[in-house]
Amino acid sequence: MSGTRVFARLLGALLLSLCLTSLLSAQHATDQEPGACVCPDGVTLAAPAWVRLPPPNLSVTAAYMTLGNSGDEDLTVVAAESPIAGTVELHEHLQDAAGVMRMRQVASLPLPAGGSLAMEPGGLHLMLIGLHQPLADGEIVPVTLHLGDGRSLEVAAEVRRARPGRDHEVHHHHGHQHH
Repeated sequence: MSGTRVFARLLGALLLSLCLTSLLSAQHATDQEPGACVCPDGVTLAAPAWVRLPPPNLSVTAAYMTLGNSGDEDLTVVAAESPIAGTVELHEHLQDAAGVMRMRQVASLPLPAGGSLAMEPGGLHLMLIGLHQPLADGEIVPVTLHLGDGRSLEVAAEVRRARPGRDHEVHHHHGHQHH
């Protein structure tokens, strides 16, 4: 065998080895336990991510979690996505002058330096719109959040029913109003 052939085979074997190593070491939040996060430095998942189990035949739901920022720079969540939904929007709930809670889309969610960002029922949250399939209680779904500085984090969110008394938000998915 010529030196060129030996070199080509060695190079091919090396490239294959590198590709396999990369694939095997790639970390995804959904490969982890519920609440896992593939987070950039300084960002943590302070409370596990979860997705509300929607009623049958409803193609919209909400996701909640709490993020921590141990860094000394303010961060913002500027976008989100999930393979289970056609669109993921950043939302907040506000009470209008008549005392009615209304939901509206926002451009970003603040994650202050040394602080946290709580996404919870009745407050800031993610809306998953256009679900591609029905969700099952206990299912783990990936949700990716994009930060304003270009970094991203992927969390493993568990699909679950709202907890009576604790997750007080009604299923706002029915005819929710945007401003």
